[in-house]
Amino acid sequence: MVTTSRFTCSMIYYALALNVGSLHGNIYMNMFIAGAVEIPAYVVGTYLMDRRPFGRRWTGFIGMVGSGISSFICVFTIVFSRYTSNVLSLYSYTAVK
Repeated sequence: MVTTSRFTCSMIYYALALNVGSLHGNIYMNMFIAGAVEIPAYVVGTYLMDRRPFGRRWTGFIGMVGSGISSFICVFTIVFSRYTSNVLSLYSYTAVK
């Protein structure tokens, strides 16, 4: 179960990293923002994993569910607002890490 979930998260992270170039806007700025959002993701993830009420299990669960929900909503928002789609896809990229 854990191996399957980590494999799925790794594949989603890899797919989102490859998809950053096709987001709306400047490709270089999108790559910069995608790299910049990883720094707070590592800091917050490490902090929450070490705290008593959250732990590794709940931090991973919340990240995976948040990433799944934002990816699902991103499919429907791409028609209406490209910037909302960018924000949701970058959140998904951050949450799955």
